[in-house]
Amino acid sequence: MTKYSSAALVLAVALGVIGTAIVFASRPVDAYPAAAERLSLADFSHASSRQFHRADLDGSGLLEQEEFVALAVVSAELARLNGFVALDGHKQLKVLDLPNEDNLAAPDLNRRRIEQSARAIYADLAFGGPGILESSYVIAREVSFRKLDQDQDNSLSGPDLGRLAIALTHPAPSEQPTTDPAEIDQETGPFIGILQLGGD
Repeated sequence: MTKYSSAALVLAVALGVIGTAIVFASRPVDAYPAAAERLSLADFSHASSRQFHRADLDGSGLLEQEEFVALAVVSAELARLNGFVALDGHKQLKVLDLPNEDNLAAPDLNRRRIEQSARAIYADLAFGGPGILESSYVIAREVSFRKLDQDQDNSLSGPDLGRLAIALTHPAPSEQPTTDPAEIDQETGPFIGILQLGGD
């Protein structure tokens, strides 16, 4: 993507992801609902689709590498500042509180590390093509959800919501490669990942 500089792209994604102003420190009652007690897979999938389209700044139907990396950085930074992740569900926002906000300030979660992990995940999900398809993006996020849904009732509650919030804000390459290693961006080395990135 050549029409956006890196800084402008991050800003544009930030505006698209949050829709309104960034909220610092606490959650105003009028801006966000109380923390969710339960999250359905249907709501999560809907939120993932909405986020894909907000991050697809050029309307190409694909998340190109720089769009995807900007989304990862913005999602992690908003979660760090706010202390929660907001997902755009079917009928209302779903708020997932981070169980430990200090996790996002850890040295290994700085911007460079997030960018490197995001580029590795991008290489895995783009399958050597020009970008990530919406279906690939949504399915990969559903993988993160299903890993926590141990009773397989297509919903999460209690501590699992906090675990999902952490997974969504920590780009984490998987241990098992899912693409040909030759397709991986040389800048990121051998990391190949399942998508675990932020909500709206």
